[in-house]
Amino acid sequence: MRLFSGIDGSPVVKHLSRLEQAGQTDLPTVQWARCLEGCVEAGASVFFELGPGRALNEMAAGAYPDISARSLEDFRTLQGARAWLARVVN
Repeated sequence: MRLFSGIDGSPVVKHLSRLEQAGQTDLPTVQWARCLEGCVEAGASVFFELGPGRALNEMAAGAYPDISARSLEDFRTLQGARAWLARVVN
């Protein structure tokens, strides 16, 4: 599993402590398109948004239509979400 920075989409290689994060009061806008691009470049084959909402799922589906993208809100039950993930990951 890889972790990408929401600030600029770059891979996270150093963990910031909560104290360091709390000191950053002037945080930049999250660059979701860059985050998605970083995921694709790293070999992502599925996007699954935990929520709330469906905004990232829709952004991923629009930018990368060949990659399966769903949101937890797309499913009525957790079992349905698990079944979909099992199908697309295997």
